[in-house]
Amino acid sequence: YVKSALKTKENVRIYDRRHACFFCGALCSKIGRHLLTKHKEEDDVVKALSHKKNSSERKKNLTKLRLKGDYHHNMKILEIGGGELIVVRRPAEDETCTIDDFLPCEFCLGFMKRRDLWKHQLACEFNPKPENKHGNQQVQLKAKLTLAPTITGSEDENLNRIISVMKNDPITKIVQKDPLIKAFGLAMIEKSGPKDGQFISQKMRELGRLVEGLMSVEENKKVQLSDFIKPEKFDTVVTAVRNIAGFNSENNKLEVSIPSLALKVGYSIQKCASILSGQALRTKDDLALKDTKNFQKLMKSEWDGRVSHHSLATLHERKFNKVDVPPLAEDVTNLKKFIEQKIEDESKNLKASPTVKSWTSLAKLLLARIVLLNKRRAGEASKLLLTSYNSRPDWTQSASMEILDSLSPWERELSARLDMVEIRGKKGRKVAVILTPEMKAGIDLLNSLRSTIGVAEKNPYVFARANRDSLESLRGPDCLRSCTIECVPKLKNPKNITGTGLRKYIATISQVLSLKEQEIDWLARHLGHDIRTHREYYRLHESTIELAKVSKLLLAVDCGKAGSLKGKSLDEIDIEDISEPDLSEDEEDENNEEFDKSKAVAVLLLKLLLLLLLLLLLLLLLLLLLIVTIVTVVTVTAVTVVVTVSVVVTVVVVIVTTVTVVVVSGTVVTVVVTVSVVVTDVVVVSAVTAVPTVSIVFTVAVVVIVTTVTVVVTVTVVVTVSVAVSVAVTVVVVVIVTAVTVVVTVVVVVTVVVVAVTVVAAVVVVVSVVVVVTVVVVTVVVVAVVAVTVVAVVVVTDVVVVTIVVVTVVVTVVVVTVIVVATLLPLLHIHSHIVRCAIPLCMKTAIKGLKSSTPNLNNEFLSVIVTKSKKQRTSNQSDKDWST
Repeated sequence: YVKSALKTKENVRIYDRRHACFFCGALCSKIGRHLLTKHKEEDDVVKALSHKKNSSERKKNLTKLRLKGDYHHNMKILEIGGGELIVVRRPAEDETCTIDDFLPCEFCLGFMKRRDLWKHQLACEFNPKPENKHGNQQVQLKAKLTLAPTITGSEDENLNRIISVMKNDPITKIVQKDPLIKAFGLAMIEKSGPKDGQFISQKMRELGRLVEGLMSVEENKKVQLSDFIKPEKFDTVVTAVRNIAGFNSENNKLEVSIPSLALKVGYSIQKCASILSGQALRTKDDLALKDTKNFQKLMKSEWDGRVSHHSLATLHERKFNKVDVPPLAEDVTNLKKFIEQKIEDESKNLKASPTVKSWTSLAKLLLARIVLLNKRRAGEASKLLLTSYNSRPDWTQSASMEILDSLSPWERELSARLDMVEIRGKKGRKVAVILTPEMKAGIDLLNSLRSTIGVAEKNPYVFARANRDSLESLRGPDCLRSCTIECVPKLKNPKNITGTGLRKYIATISQVLSLKEQEIDWLARHLGHDIRTHREYYRLHESTIELAKVSKLLLAVDCGKAGSLKGKSLDEIDIEDISEPDLSEDEEDENNEEFDKSKAVAVLLLKLLLLLLLLLLLLLLLLLLLIVTIVTVVTVTAVTVVVTVSVVVTVVVVIVTTVTVVVVSGTVVTVVVTVSVVVTDVVVVSAVTAVPTVSIVFTVAVVVIVTTVTVVVTVTVVVTVSVAVSVAVTVVVVVIVTAVTVVVTVVVVVTVVVVAVTVVAAVVVVVSVVVVVTVVVVTVVVVAVVAVTVVAVVVVTDVVVVTIVVVTVVVTVVVVTVIVVATLLPLLHIHSHIVRCAIPLCMKTAIKGLKSSTPNLNNEFLSVIVTKSKKQRTSNQSDKDWST
């Protein structure tokens, strides 16, 4: 227990603290006086007395002796489990504290509250380096290691380290005090070593939960696990396991909340039984050996049916209809780019100013990058040993020339550029970790600064924790998870990017490819899968194959190019299918940043050039369109002109020909007639004057000839004139026919337009009629609805009023119908007579209704209505206005 600081009723402090003597163990209220009087011959006391009285050196030495005495006293108290714990600052009277709330300072050995221990160490006068600040968790870990041998009762350093880092809760207290659980932890440490400390701690805490469950079943807080490894306690153990695993029987079905816990605890109980059996054999305790053997027989015969079967069934059922969502290729690519950029930045920061923070940050980034590229189990990659990395061979020298000659040039470049480290995988398999040049440079930088940062020399891991007292490595899953959370741009599904998710992703992608059996075997071996076991012994797996063949698939998936590899084998994957990594020369790698800038400028210039080319192409298209338009217009104009000229020339030729024919014909006729007359006259004169008889005959002959010639000439002239007239008439007819055709076309077009207008007018008329009819129907329906509503209301009050209202509604419908008909037939004057008859009828009906419903209505008011109605009826208004 821890004694509180007490005060009197007057709120005065009571000084009743006692300290333990380092030499004799006595509890004294004045420990300084006791040391000076009882142990003044001791060397430490003599050293303190050598300084001046009331000096700081003397007080410091006496304080050191006082704290050492209290520390040894407290160790005895913790070992026997009872007594007062002497602390540096006692808690207040109203404050509740237990022994578990205090831990010793590693420098002064004084017990302080665990939550304030880190503050004390910053001001502790015995701290040689107070400027070295540590977190509260790290400070408490060191304090627990100081107490571990006393609390656990074990001298094994590894076991004490594992127990000291456990969470401070009741389960840890059970583990610390139970000898069988500690023996179980020691057995696991001897088997696998301290490197699996976290796994061993988990298994020991599972047994601690079992003991806690046994305490609940037995209702006894002072029990140990070894008390239940007996046949008569087997049922109690089963009950406790079912309780902590959450066995629940509902709907006639037994379900398990935590089935994996029940299975794991079962295996651990069997190991504990084997440990007890070995102890009984060594001590020749036949009774304990018999109980242990019988308990193991019960475990073998009944445990499966009562615990394991239901747990396995629940595990299998939970896998039904479970959707495994693989990571998105976009997320993998974005995460890869983010990590590579961060590695470059952190490497520069670490080179400029080596700090623990920058070293740890770079280590986490490199570990996440290795897991992302290799699709390794995160735990395997984080356990990369420093000796394995430094002792890796030169794979290009160790590879056989036959295999190198069988590779493509790009595969040979990959095998020469990439590096590989072989590590221990699951079930002791040898698995490979492929490293890019950037990864190698980062790891070499980490290794060169290990001593500067303060990494423990005994820490065997490349990705070690930056703490001189820690022999553990960084956790791969935590590193990968932190990168997915910090990634910029934000990932769409960051929860899917895990070590297992990446392995499932690469396995799924491999199904898209057309891989051969041997290529599938290479990939499976790289991932560490347990398939085709016989090939492990009958086929050699060259390191060159790992570097050249498998790395192509890993790089393709890492760059997000898996979709373009569909149907390809590993041999068919070429460098064009993968954009990264850049396989340029070493000089270009050193100037990577300048290359990226030049690349960005080149891309920008290329985009501008493409834009200019597009604009130029657009201008060329517009120019071509303009030229085509101009050529078309010119061609149409030329054709029109040619046709017009041809028509004009044809008409002119016809006219000229006709005129020429007419002129020539007239001239010929005139000449012929003139000549004929002259000849006739000459002949006649000659004949009369010479020989009458002969001249008469001659004259007759001449007349006949002249007449014949005249007739022939006349006929010729007539025919010629007829032909000319025919040609002229033909031209005129053609012109007339053309004109008539144009006129007919215009008439047809006009006719079509008229017909269309007529049809539209008819449609408008029909629509108008439909609208009018619809209005009438709607009016009738509305009036009917109003009538029904009025009837429903009035029936309750007055039957007579209902009748009058119905009559009024009917009359109103008739009037509306008459008005509509009058509107549709404006030429019929009969509507005026209908109106003249309908209005008085409406008035009379209304007056009758008023009189019947309101007998006391003023007669003068009714007479005024009748008089005004008559005056309006006999006025000079037109029928149309009156009907309105």
